[in-house]
Amino acid sequence: MTLKEKIKNSFPKKVIFPQELAMLCDWSEENSARLRTQISGGFSLTVNDDAIKYWFGNENASDSLGVFANDYDGSLYAIWNNGKTQQIVFLGSEGSPLLILADNFIDFLRLLAIGYDEIGFSDLSKTPEKNCANAEFKTWVENTFNVAIPQSGDSITNINDLNFENWVNEKLNNL
Repeated sequence: MTLKEKIKNSFPKKVIFPQELAMLCDWSEENSARLRTQISGGFSLTVNDDAIKYWFGNENASDSLGVFANDYDGSLYAIWNNGKTQQIVFLGSEGSPLLILADNFIDFLRLLAIGYDEIGFSDLSKTPEKNCANAEFKTWVENTFNVAIPQSGDSITNINDLNFENWVNEKLNNL
């Protein structure tokens, strides 16, 4: 079974597996042996069937979050079905930060290609001090999706949007 199939099969029924994520999985598998490097910083595609259950300490949120990656410290990247749309979110390993990183997967790929070491803990209003993006990944994102990669993440991520954080806190309070 491919990485794409494993991640897709781990998603709850309520969360739609985006085509762009499938393409990222394919690109990663096709290039990982040759490149021997990460896609960007600590970001790593992964299958994490029970990650949300362990993060929350229960299954209250399991049907709304599809985990597809983690970071160096175990922080999670997921697709959140908020009942209206799907957004790409970050769940810090220690409970914070809780961020909506992007409103769609292409914007998330653009954010990854900027090259932050740890997206969730970086100042997205600034250009990364050290570019940790794989150059071939950045070129792939630009060419495949016909997009430009911004210098900083604040044109993609609105760190003042607290909808996800409020949702998580509500789920945690309903234990």
